[in-house]
Amino acid sequence: KELADSRTVEAPTRPLDAYTGRFYNAAETLFLEIFNEGGSLRMRFFGVEEEEFVLYSYQEDSFTWLPSHDELARREHYVIEFGS
Repeated sequence: KELADSRTVEAPTRPLDAYTGRFYNAAETLFLEIFNEGGSLRMRFFGVEEEEFVLYSYQEDSFTWLPSHDELARREHYVIEFGS
């Protein structure tokens, strides 16, 4: 809820194609693929189709994805808490 309440923009500030590409971590061992499909910005972890999420404008030129609990469970993603 806090993340959704902090959202400040409804639409990206640039054309969607300005955000597309393949983005690697510093070690170049992990990447995100960002692409425009049908007027919607999407992200894939490692380019894997099953790991695709729709991106939503959040603040300025930043984006987020807000999968539901059911969506995460369907994709077999779980939150695990360690410690107390």
